[in-house]
Amino acid sequence: MAFEQKYDAATREAATARVLERRATNPKDRHVFMVVADEFGVGQQSLRAWVAAATPESDKPARKKQRPRFSAVVTTKVAPDDEPAAASDEIEAVADPEIPVSRSAMTPDKDPAPADTKVTALEAEAADLRRGNDALKAAMRLLLDA
Repeated sequence: MAFEQKYDAATREAATARVLERRATNPKDRHVFMVVADEFGVGQQSLRAWVAAATPESDKPARKKQRPRFSAVVTTKVAPDDEPAAASDEIEAVADPEIPVSRSAMTPDKDPAPADTKVTALEAEAADLRRGNDALKAAMRLLLDA
């Protein structure tokens, strides 16, 4: 049994012509497909497909550039260490050979305390979020058991 088309060619052509006519008179009308589909008793998606097939590429409305779904990823580039080799040799010569010393430990940080406060603040926030999740889970258990 061959596939039978639900709508005849005359209905397709008339509905397509009606959509194109309404678009020409009022291009900002957002309900064209709904109104014409109801008028001819056809499905909106069928009508959209017919109009897309009948409309040449040059007549189609230009699509706006779509916004990205997520914000752009921020990348940070770290500049290479430009210290001369002699300075690192002096640091290693002064340091006790028993204690491992890294270059970052020998260079003075601008403000080492904020890193510790940031970590403790983040840990406190994580604990608070865990407590909130536990409360939500308990509430869901009560609602689902009732």
